[in-house]
Amino acid sequence: MREWLSQPNVDLLTAGPRHLDIALGLLDKLGTASHLTTDVQLAAYGIEYDAEIHSSDTDFARFADLKWTDPLRE
Repeated sequence: MREWLSQPNVDLLTAGPRHLDIALGLLDKLGTASHLTTDVQLAAYGIEYDAEIHSSDTDFARFADLKWTDPLRE
């Protein structure tokens, strides 16, 4: 893990000042969805950092403000 984290193209994200508000807003739109809480956290990072999530998990399509790509469909 240390070797991977030491690579120059790897950044360790931390929750910024808007993270909780973004995550709670996403949950509010979904309703209580315990099976999506991890996706909500990752989506909140993506939205907060204006980053694109690359995942074949189609649940990310639920988040309108998230940039998301399924790498297996390209």
